[in-house]
Amino acid sequence: MVERVICNHDVGGSIPSTGTILISRRAVPPMGRAIRPAHGRALECVRLGFWLGSVSPRGAAFNVFLDIDAALWIGLPARWALSPNEVTQIMTDEYIPPKVWKWESQSGGAFSNINRPIAGATHDKALPKGAHPLQLHSLATPNGVKVTVMLEELLAAGHNAEYDAFLIDIGKGDQFGSGFVELNPNSKIPTMLDAETGERLFESGSILLYLAEKFGAFLPENRTQCMNWLFWQMGSAPYLGGGFGHFYKYAPEKFEYAIDRFTMEAKRQLDVLDRHLAENRYMCGDEYSIADMAIWPWYGAVVLDLVYDAAEFLDGAAYTHLMRWAKEIEARPAVQRGVMVNRSWGPEAGQLHERHDSSDFELRTQDKIGGES
Repeated sequence: MVERVICNHDVGGSIPSTGTILISRRAVPPMGRAIRPAHGRALECVRLGFWLGSVSPRGAAFNVFLDIDAALWIGLPARWALSPNEVTQIMTDEYIPPKVWKWESQSGGAFSNINRPIAGATHDKALPKGAHPLQLHSLATPNGVKVTVMLEELLAAGHNAEYDAFLIDIGKGDQFGSGFVELNPNSKIPTMLDAETGERLFESGSILLYLAEKFGAFLPENRTQCMNWLFWQMGSAPYLGGGFGHFYKYAPEKFEYAIDRFTMEAKRQLDVLDRHLAENRYMCGDEYSIADMAIWPWYGAVVLDLVYDAAEFLDGAAYTHLMRWAKEIEARPAVQRGVMVNRSWGPEAGQLHERHDSSDFELRTQDKIGGES
């Protein structure tokens, strides 16, 4: 009655008691071909226990896929059948891109509930306001840490850079609130308002440069070389974070090709830094600068195993000059304070959800205030 039945494991010519099968009237691969929704995609399946009784042991439970010919052949509506692309995907275990991509479901993995292909606000929510001119709305991701480290370094150097830092919970979609989008139409942290000038600021590299120019600090004499490394970080980090970090740490499945591709690039970048730091104390020679503040939260944190849990996998210890620099930056008191600001995970003593005064580091960490907001 059924011309070919393909099961999701090698059954040696027999049909297992459970499994996933494809029913087709077309020529298909031999029995035993691995059949599963590629990349974890949840393809619609039809349970036909009443009909499978004629081809399978009594009481067997199957997830059944039908192509259009098979569905019509046994008198089922066409809507129950897989599309030709889905049939090909099942038979080859390969994703076949449609001619025009449509957003139909979440992609899976960490942060999938907030990823979307459109911009703009999703809800009305005004941003809180503090007493200081610099109003930061952020989270202690690497990009957020760049800015809080800079602000703490400015204060440590004696500049009047007092600031209010408010937590943006990206997991809850705070970045899509109307107030945040008004400051940053790209809905990414960090974003800042300078109430003295009315300037709205977004993109971490732009904020670092703005603050360095505003206060005349952490821009070395050779500004061009500093800009080289600042923009190197802005262009390179997406391969480390959105590429390597995503597929190694956050993707719903481990894909060898993607992990290998971005591991190769991540290690190349680590080698670029290691070779440069073999001849330089900091990224711009002997002067600590915004280039160091931009690069350390990404690449220093990776080799120190502060992000992605990948230091061993990447053999971070092998990059000895990079490791020396990373540890020196980590030991700076302003950096130690900066990494705490807007942090909402890890040991509670290291979490300062909001920062409004220097005393907050002693009095307002989560271990001190508990559930108090």
